[in-house]
Amino acid sequence: MSSEYRCTLEDLLIIDFETTCEENVFDHPVEIIQIGVVVLNIKDKVIREDIVFDKLVKPVVNPILSQHCIELTGIQQDSVDKADTFSVVYQHFLAWLKEHKFDERKFAFVCDGRQDMWRLAQYQFLLIKENFPAIFRQWINMNKIFQDVAKEKYLSIAGRSNLQKMSNFFEIEFEGHAHNHT
Repeated sequence: MSSEYRCTLEDLLIIDFETTCEENVFDHPVEIIQIGVVVLNIKDKVIREDIVFDKLVKPVVNPILSQHCIELTGIQQDSVDKADTFSVVYQHFLAWLKEHKFDERKFAFVCDGRQDMWRLAQYQFLLIKENFPAIFRQWINMNKIFQDVAKEKYLSIAGRSNLQKMSNFFEIEFEGHAHNHT
């Protein structure tokens, strides 16, 4: 018998949601305005740059983006005005999963924190009056794992976002934007 660990997962789907927002307004009903997914193949330990999902979503409750939201995400009003609603984009996402033969028993979502799944995604499905899909129940909270690794240093690590903090902690140059991966 081998003591080697064998993971049943083949891929990690690193998912990020951008949402509507208002600066310093914490009861603003957020809506997803972008879904982005990058695939990490666990076996080969590579990011699959040939398989990416990136779609903007047209908000319906608060269709006009705040200036704060535009500055934070870089997403422009005319872009979301031309986008499909969440229900349509979600169907595109399911088709993307099927097209790339992702078996839900062999992947897990990875997100920046529990808010992505337990606040943003669940609320979005409530808005469209659909049950929260079972595929979103298998997810990994990257920020929680990072906090466990960084321990007492976590609060003193510089960075405006969790990803910037992680990059600084591991001394990896941060590339891109804190919000909106495009």
